[in-house]
Amino acid sequence: MSYVDARWVAKHLSRSEAALFTRDELEQLAPMLHPVQLPQGHVLFQRGESPAGAWIIQSGWVGLFAGATRGAGVIALMGPRQCVGEIPLMLDEVAPYRAEAFSESTCLFIEAADLHYALAANPTFLLRWTIKLAGRVARVQGRVVEMLGTNLREQVARVLLHECDDSVFPFSQEVCAAMLGASRAPVNQVLKELERDGAVRLGYGHVEIIDHDQIAAVAGDET
Repeated sequence: MSYVDARWVAKHLSRSEAALFTRDELEQLAPMLHPVQLPQGHVLFQRGESPAGAWIIQSGWVGLFAGATRGAGVIALMGPRQCVGEIPLMLDEVAPYRAEAFSESTCLFIEAADLHYALAANPTFLLRWTIKLAGRVARVQGRVVEMLGTNLREQVARVLLHECDDSVFPFSQEVCAAMLGASRAPVNQVLKELERDGAVRLGYGHVEIIDHDQIAAVAGDET
């Protein structure tokens, strides 16, 4: 793997610039990274397995599922600049979820042994990765707090805002319902109401946000 790819990883694992890593550190990281193309539906690892390594997503989406199918038990949908598989490896535990490529995805893969070596041998790398994990945990906690005491209409609007990619929620209505732990029918009803209000446009396998201000108002987002 190239120095450029190592620099890309370093930048997205740090709080600011990749320059926080020395050139020697980046050159040490580069040979550990392997580009991989994941076809849609490819299973990275099953629940109860130890991941073979960590996948740093460059493009596409990877889903974490509690159930046996992608429509059931959606824990998280991981997109560009996010990582899959490193938490079970760092905890030395089997994965409590199944990871599957939700769409065709491009990733940089680092094998488990190399990840453990990089974390143990390079304090800067360990710090950056820990900061990234802490940020993810903080976002998850924030979203859980946000959902407390809200009705389904507010919850749907918040999921659309949080998970949209360039004004598009790139997943089906069924996945939206699974992310909320709700039944599909009432979530579909909420989405159709938002479409009638001119806030969204429903498409095949996606929801397009037409009026961000209206969705933000429904979600109670004061920003």
